[in-house]
Amino acid sequence: MLSSLIKSLTLGSRWLDCGLGYAIAGLHQLNLWIVFPVLVLTVLTDIALRTFLNSPLSWAHEFLGLLLICLFFLELPHNVRRRDFLQIDLLYLKLGRIAQRGLNLLAWLAILAFAVLVAWQGYLSALEMYEFEEQATTLPIPYWPLSAFICSSGVLMALQAGLKLFNEVLPAP
Repeated sequence: MLSSLIKSLTLGSRWLDCGLGYAIAGLHQLNLWIVFPVLVLTVLTDIALRTFLNSPLSWAHEFLGLLLICLFFLELPHNVRRRDFLQIDLLYLKLGRIAQRGLNLLAWLAILAFAVLVAWQGYLSALEMYEFEEQATTLPIPYWPLSAFICSSGVLMALQAGLKLFNEVLPAP
């Protein structure tokens, strides 16, 4: 009975992990093909206009700041999925299996806590920004979609961390 429940939970976690992988890959592709090229083109255009025509883009600084925030928060779930966070492999590999598992649990708990805070603050900020119609000062860009992206990034990271914790705690069938 317990083993069939564990198998069902493991299968469900694999399906969820697969779906998360597609969502995270989509955010990564959004960064790769839209956010980063727009950022580079804006910087190059601003440099060219500033250098040759002495007429910089008045909105470039604020717009680039928003793009950098997007680039960072949309890429976080991809980095968590690939485990691209800081880990000192030389020390980690010298530890025993129990110590490695304990560190993995601690790391995923820390990521889960961070992700929940990011998602919660992104959600609250999106609601507030939508309610008060906050927008950029130099361009009519509303801020709430940016906070919604930050919230979605936090949710994806929290789901990943929860799945990894589940897989670390649950014995393999």
